[in-house]
Amino acid sequence: MFSYIYYRIYSTYQIKWKSDIAGVYAVAMLSIAQLLNLNAVIVPICYALRINFHPSKVSWMIVHIGFTVCNAIYFWGITNYEKLHNRWKSESKSKKRKNGYFVVLYLLISFVAGLAILHYLGNWEVKTKQSIENVSFSGNNSENRKRIYKNPAAKATGISTRAKTLMKL
Repeated sequence: MFSYIYYRIYSTYQIKWKSDIAGVYAVAMLSIAQLLNLNAVIVPICYALRINFHPSKVSWMIVHIGFTVCNAIYFWGITNYEKLHNRWKSESKSKKRKNGYFVVLYLLISFVAGLAILHYLGNWEVKTKQSIENVSFSGNNSENRKRIYKNPAAKATGISTRAKTLMKL
């Protein structure tokens, strides 16, 4: 599947837009789509299992660079555009059009779903931090615990994630 997507992106950049670096565009777009797909799978699973999952931007960059390097090795070293072109050059025009729509649909869904989940994850992180910081320690201790456990991260782990809160409980 990824070979065909690479082939179609490469041929689009090379034939339609006359780009000299079509392979770079194809590897970059494919790697970003794969990263966003990974994100779209991992984040909901972690959320459903109540795993506190807050990767840093650096860790996402490392994963993206890993995808890019693996794709570059595969598509530039192991196989190349000529092999892929020979494999799919006899594809009928109607099948090529239909598969082209699927490639565009795959890329759109990957980008929209992946970015939506990243946006949600960012909002969830902010809400989590705010709910921990807004805990007041005046009054009933059980009331404070209820407020702390509204925080999904604290609820999942069973403990507060703030040192002052741990000491006061």
